[in-house]
Amino acid sequence: MKAKSFHKLRGPMTLKCVCLLILLAVVMTHSLTVFAACPGDGQKKAKGGKTPQATSVAKAPPAKNNSRNAVKLNTVVVIANSANPATLPSQMTTEQQALTTPKGSPLYYYDPDTDPKKPICLGTLMLATSVTCTAEWPPLLQPDGNSLTVTGLSEELAVTKNDNGQQVTFKGHLLYTYTKDQMPLIAIGDRGKSGPWHIAIPSTLALLPSEKPSATPDIPVGQKPSATPDIPVGQKPSATPDIPVGQKPSATPGIPVGQKPT
Repeated sequence: MKAKSFHKLRGPMTLKCVCLLILLAVVMTHSLTVFAACPGDGQKKAKGGKTPQATSVAKAPPAKNNSRNAVKLNTVVVIANSANPATLPSQMTTEQQALTTPKGSPLYYYDPDTDPKKPICLGTLMLATSVTCTAEWPPLLQPDGNSLTVTGLSEELAVTKNDNGQQVTFKGHLLYTYTKDQMPLIAIGDRGKSGPWHIAIPSTLALLPSEKPSATPDIPVGQKPSATPDIPVGQKPSATPDIPVGQKPSATPGIPVGQKPT
């Protein structure tokens, strides 16, 4: 009789235990959540009981590129006449120490640009029906106008203001990049002897006539040259160099002045 009663009670008791365990788990989970949301001892609450959010740390501004190092001297593989399929058999591939941008884009100059202040390659010059000169040959610009120093090069690169902007020049030659140069340090825009575009090689780049010094470099700047170089400036030359200035020459050279000939 007792065994039967125990089996009858076992089912309801087990169900109650399971329910109690579930309820206890829910209560404990809620308590842990509330405890985790409470601020610590060292954390103060803001007004209104709200916990202040962590402020983001200000990032330092990125370092600016040194504009005076906007040009480099690199070893460039020059593929001459690559733009003309008719000259493919005579292509020449050489390695040259040439000027490039920091990313390795080779720099070129244009033969018709004889005056840095008056570039021939402009945004208005059409190379094709829909392509302008500067669209295919973008000028190298230096907006701040400062001259550029190149490691391994004694000369500085100047900046000339013209219709293209503040354009960088070297020995008077305006510098450009080439949009068809797709790989760094490989130049396909050099036309060789056929011209007019050439890679900027400092060792062979000649000084333009507009950049050359005075025709008479031995005369100090601001001093006028003497008409007769052997005579000091400001002194009139003597009509007869052997006779002192201001003395009349004798009609008969062998007779003293004022004495009648016999």
